[in-house]
Amino acid sequence: MPIKNRTTSMFVMLPEDLLKKIKEFKEDNRIRTRNEAIRTLIRKGLEDSQE
Repeated sequence: MPIKNRTTSMFVMLPEDLLKKIKEFKEDNRIRTRNEAIRTLIRKGLEDSQE
């Protein structure tokens, strides 16, 4: 039986300017963690690319 909502960790290197923008997005949207902010941005980007 497949496991739902399985989480896999990844190692990603990001430039400082992108990290700063992620931090600003996190704070502006009152998101608790940087990881959640990154997941949110990825989801938004994927949704936008489907339009």
